[in-house]
Amino acid sequence: MSVSYNSPPNQPIGRATNPGGPCQFSASSAPVIGNDDVTFSATVSDNDKDNELTARLVILNSNGSTAYDSQTAGTSDTTGNDTPAVIPLSRSVMQGLNANGSTTEYTYHWYMLVTDDNGLTSSTPANDCYFTYNPLGAAAPTVTLPASGQLGQAVAAT
Repeated sequence: MSVSYNSPPNQPIGRATNPGGPCQFSASSAPVIGNDDVTFSATVSDNDKDNELTARLVILNSNGSTAYDSQTAGTSDTTGNDTPAVIPLSRSVMQGLNANGSTTEYTYHWYMLVTDDNGLTSSTPANDCYFTYNPLGAAAPTVTLPASGQLGQAVAAT
């Protein structure tokens, strides 16, 4: 007789958004992401070395209601052990997270869950990651070149 044991996957580590950067654990330090596509990522792993791990992205509104669930949307990422899971969302999806999402800035929080090929799922992380999505984007920068600038020559711009 033999007994095999299977443990659930680990909680994802190294959570980040691109643009935005590493996970910020409070709304007050949330990066502001302009009108852009956003890629959510985290490294997934399983102590049993399962090589078919599915990452599920859950984005919550500030009131805690679900704004996006990759499992429902069919966009979860299946990857190997100790590898990054990457879930890109287009700007139209990002704007659709809220009814006024194409005109109003909103702050969200998110986490990932990992499920192995035996159907076991990681526990929910203790801390969510926060970001603010501004569909109007940052103001365009103003560049002023000096009148003395010549083609092919270096100039100082302000």
